[in-house]
Amino acid sequence: MHERDIEQIATWITERALAGASETELLHGLCERANAAGLPVSSAIAIIDTLHPIWEGRVFLWRNDGVEEQPTLEYASTRQGEAAERWKRSAFHHLLETGADELRRRIGFGEPADFSGLDELQERGHTDYVALVQRFPSEAVIGEMDAIYSHWTTRNPDGFGEADCAALRRLVPTLALGLKCVSLSRIAETLVEVYLERTPAGACFKAAFPVERQNASTRCCGSPIFTAITSLADSDRTR
Repeated sequence: MHERDIEQIATWITERALAGASETELLHGLCERANAAGLPVSSAIAIIDTLHPIWEGRVFLWRNDGVEEQPTLEYASTRQGEAAERWKRSAFHHLLETGADELRRRIGFGEPADFSGLDELQERGHTDYVALVQRFPSEAVIGEMDAIYSHWTTRNPDGFGEADCAALRRLVPTLALGLKCVSLSRIAETLVEVYLERTPAGACFKAAFPVERQNASTRCCGSPIFTAITSLADSDRTR
C-alpha cells in the first residue's frame, strides 16, 4: 500500500463520517479499499461502548469469505457471568489491563492462539491477527465510552507485512474518530427519546427540529448536546 492510498482512504473515511455514514459503511469501506490497494485484510471487528438503557456496546463486523453474518451486533453487560469470562479471555481485555496499544499473533506461523477466538480464526485459515485500541483522553470519555477496540486478520500465506501493520496504524485512528462521531450522534438520539419524548421540552424540541434536523444537529453538536438535553429534562421534572 502506497502513501497516496493511505491518504485517500483516510480522506474517504473523514468525508463519509461527516456526511453521516453508518459505522458499518465506514468499516466496510475501509476494508474494501484497503484490499484494493494491496493490504490483505480478510476480516475486521470494531467495538465501542455506548450509553443505552439495555445495551453496553455495539460490534461492527466485516469479512470477505462470502459467509453472511449480521454486520452489527449489540451486546449486554460484560460485568458478570459467561460474558465477563469471555471478555477476560479476549485480546482486548489484555490491552485494557496492560495499557498496550497493540497486540499481534502470527497464528499461522506457530505463535500461540492464547486469546478467545484465535483458535477459531486459525481453523478458518487466518494466518495473522492484529488487535488495536484507540483510547480517549479523560476529558473526552462519556460514561463507559472510553476507547474503540478493533482487530484485523489476514489469510495471506505470508501474513501481514510490516508495511501492512504500519498502514493499519495510520488508518485505524481515522476510522475510530469516524466511529466515535457516528456513535455520539446515535447516543444523542437515544437521549432525546429517553429524556424528552414525553416532556414539554421534548415537544418544543421536536417542533423546532424535525427528525432530519435533529439528526443533523446531534451530529454537529456532539457531546455538548447531552448537557442541553438533560438540563431541559430536569427543568421539566422540577416544574
